[in-house]
Amino acid sequence: MDLANQQISAFRLSRIFAWLLVLTLIGLTAGYLGLIQGKIRDIKRRVDLRQLRTALAIYQDKFDLLPASDDNDVGGWDNSLEPAEHTKEFLNILKKKKIVEQDIIDPLNIDSYYYRYKKFPAGAYGCAKPFIILQINNFEVYTKDHGAGACPEKNFAAEISNGYTIQIFE
Repeated sequence: MDLANQQISAFRLSRIFAWLLVLTLIGLTAGYLGLIQGKIRDIKRRVDLRQLRTALAIYQDKFDLLPASDDNDVGGWDNSLEPAEHTKEFLNILKKKKIVEQDIIDPLNIDSYYYRYKKFPAGAYGCAKPFIILQINNFEVYTKDHGAGACPEKNFAAEISNGYTIQIFE
């Protein structure tokens, strides 16, 4: 092989290497951007839950009880995945009373990414007072903080391994 052919081969090899490097960097960047987007959606989930907690506290202060959720959709839970024709009772109650202006739903609101709410009567799972459980079903990035919500006979926070639970008593 003469010098000219060696230079052409080296040039081709360096171009192939450069393209592989560019493609690798694009792949890494896309993966990193996906992680960042997931973290941003998780932050929005926490903000949404804080907003819902505040709205429920306002409702409880005004009416001395918490909104019902007895429409029996999805095992008695109101959740953000319910079709539009179903009643998301607690959100509709909060909207009707002008405590929230619009539906508050998970940024993805698909599969395992949704919010759910249920009101339990006094005595349920050994809790003396009526209470609600409000949950983020799943975060995209693993979190150690899962909130709290338990009665003597059931730990609601343990049911969702990478979500967040709030329990409020009447």
